[in-house]
Amino acid sequence: MFLMKKEGVSPEIATIHARAVFSVLESAVTPGEFEDVRLNLSDD
Repeated sequence: MFLMKKEGVSPEIATIHARAVFSVLESAVTPGEFEDVRLNLSDD
């Protein structure tokens, strides 16, 4: 929801953008580091 409002895009486009960011992040850090980041995020 935050990303959608910040970018001024539809929920579908915001989801695509968020997934792209997390895909790059997951490739750039260790699995443990990625899990640490994931655990610190809200459900939305």
